[in-house]
This record gives sequence, C-alpha cells and structure tokens, in this order.
Amino acid sequence: LEQNPDILQEISSNKLSEQVIVGFAAETIDDDEQLRIAAISKLKQKGCDVIFANNVKKDQAMESPNNEFLMVTHEKTKKLELKNKLDLANEALDYLSALLVKVDSIKKSPVEPDLV
Repeated sequence: LEQNPDILQEISSNKLSEQVIVGFAAETIDDDEQLRIAAISKLKQKGCDVIFANNVKKDQAMESPNNEFLMVTHEKTKKLELKNKLDLANEALDYLSALLVKVDSIKKSPVEPDLV
C-alpha cells in the first residue's frame, strides 16, 4: 500500500500568519474522554488551529439529521452538544467567524475568541 499525502499537515506547514487552519476528524472512539485525547493529539500532530472531532461510533454521526462534536483549540476544548446538523454547523461557523475577525484585526497568529 502507498500512503496518501497528509494534506492537512502540508497546508499547516505552509500557513501564513493571517490564515486559520481547521481540521475535521471522524473518530471511532469509545467515550468522550478518549475523543478529547485523540482530538488534542491530532491538533498538535497536524498543526491546526482548530479541530472539530466527532465520534462516528455513535448512532447520530452518519445517517442522522443530528450530530455533536468536540471543538479543540490549543487553549480550549468545548463540546458542541447534540443538535440538528445545520444548527451545529452554524455554531461552528460563528466561532470560526469570530476567530477570523480577531486574526484579521491583528494580522498575526490567531487569538482565541471566547467560547460561549
């Protein structure tokens, strides 16, 4: 087998100061603590600013209108609770929008917005 290139890690290694790198991880993990540990590890390994991780072992992950995920940054972890996937996406986009505004205003590495 030939290993695929790690696109996310490659993007992160060429990151500009005004960029925010976001990763997504679908994990097959038994519990929330293991998901948190895996997401933090992936955040560091891939060089991202934010990782959104979800547990695809749970019934709501793939063929359901609802989902939940864990949002992990270098400073904070927040669980985005089970809800409609559109509402969940909007919550994630609200956070990312706030992060981008802060990055744009200082034109250097991202500053963590408050997680509400």
